Amino acid sequence: MNLRDVLHAISTTYHSIAIRDIAATKSRPKEPGNYVGHQLASLIRNEAAEVLYDCVALGQSNFTTTKGSPGQDDWAYVPWLAVYDPLASAGAMHGYYVVYLFDAPRKAVHLSLNQGTYSVQQEFKFRATEVLLDRAALMRRKISDVSTGFDTTRITFGHNSSLATNYAAGHIVGRTYEGENLPGLGEIEADLQHLMKVYRTLIFRGGLDFEDQKPDPAGSKKTLTEVRAYRLHKRIERNPKASKEAKKVHGYVCKCCEFDFAEEYGDRGKHYIEAHHIKPLSSLIEGAPVEYDIKNDFTVLCSNCHRMVHRHNDLIDVVTLKKKMKRRV
Repeated sequence: MNLRDVLHAISTTYHSIAIRDIAATKSRPKEPGNYVGHQLASLIRNEAAEVLYDCVALGQSNFTTTKGSPGQDDWAYVPWLAVYDPLASAGAMHGYYVVYLFDAPRKAVHLSLNQGTYSVQQEFKFRATEVLLDRAALMRRKISDVSTGFDTTRITFGHNSSLATNYAAGHIVGRTYEGENLPGLGEIEADLQHLMKVYRTLIFRGGLDFEDQKPDPAGSKKTLTEVRAYRLHKRIERNPKASKEAKKVHGYVCKCCEFDFAEEYGDRGKHYIEAHHIKPLSSLIEGAPVEYDIKNDFTVLCSNCHRMVHRHNDLIDVVTLKKKMKRRV
């Protein structure tokens, strides 16, 4: 089964199976296992997500993940297949990501660069739609030069669920397909790869960060691209999965001054250290995937050394910092 097969199977059968079942459960008790073990639900969660991963794995970050959902506890009005880059989102509730949103009544599917609507709904309540539209407009402006060919108008759904309304508002750019008249596999895959590049470009340019358009606050003569690379570097270090893996590989003793938190603070300092990304900023290219080579691209530093490495937004390498230290280590 390829990506075209997956999109066709879900978009053309979901309405007749899932929506009919949703209506039926309103008039009778829900049958145990009718949703959980259904073949279509299993397809979306498992095989479809795997097929999507195979399509995006090459040329993406090795921490990129995919997930499919037919709903949490019952059939959803809008099932989806999503791709997450950890620098932008860890899941469907937060950040922004690439997603296939299925419009079941119309047997259509939207390939969309969209937003995590749940967190916005929780924070802004009745203003959620307005906030999502504003954020979509901000991000759309940031990628207008690289998203040519994609639709920027608001997507629509064949029903008025709150989730569909928020997805429509959260849409940044994308393309809509008719399930019964899908283009060929090559075109579908090309659209996905193009949107993934747009996604990576948006990440490099700061995504939802309003500060990204401003010059370096330190007042240096760095270009906007250099400032963005530095900010991306800091987001890489804050990636919790990469940070955890780095500590497993490199240990918990500072590689610059050899400070050991456990030795100094006992149990309270056990397993405490900060991960530092050591690849040159010049290697962070707009639109290119970020590879996580934990052994070679990360090290660990104590809080003081880590701040000295980053001081004045002028990144220096650990070896240089070690030479600058007045005391011998």
